[in-house]
Amino acid sequence: LYSDATQYKNVIDEFISKKKFMFSVNATDLLGHFEDQSKIRTIDIKKKLPFSLHIDLKNHIPTFLWNNMKVLNEHGEPIKYNTNNSNLIILEGPENLFVEVFNSYKLLNNLLKKKELNISKLSLSNNGNWQLIVENFTEINLGKKIDFIKINQVFLFFLDKGYDLSKIKRIDIRYPDGFSYAEGFR
Repeated sequence: LYSDATQYKNVIDEFISKKKFMFSVNATDLLGHFEDQSKIRTIDIKKKLPFSLHIDLKNHIPTFLWNNMKVLNEHGEPIKYNTNNSNLIILEGPENLFVEVFNSYKLLNNLLKKKELNISKLSLSNNGNWQLIVENFTEINLGKKIDFIKINQVFLFFLDKGYDLSKIKRIDIRYPDGFSYAEGFR
């Protein structure tokens, strides 16, 4: 994602060529030979007898921007990365509620992926209200509690009626017996 695979291969080949016994290679020693270790999430080395090693190197994949300050990988771990990337999913909320926001994102993402929709932003305000932005155009006010059944019913309504969600500017599902929406053009 960030780097040329041949660069990794060259570092690995150079490192292994310096070893007297190929099977003495370990992941910690190998990691120390990369100039920018912050991009590498894991290195797994398996010995394949008689004369080979299988090296599985995984990069961090920048996925989220937490409170416009921290870039996180797909597992929610902070990483070093240029924050000017507009393709990151924005997560916002009180610092002490990061785990709740991250877990809610994963649940909402699973629900919306079934409808072929992508989350652009998930926010939890200081007063406990959830807001979701889907596909960079539809803002959804969820209220104090995320009601997955109601969210599913709302999206089924729009899909059954043949609505183009890109024309729906705002949906508010905080009403006890229904929801409201506003159309708009961007």
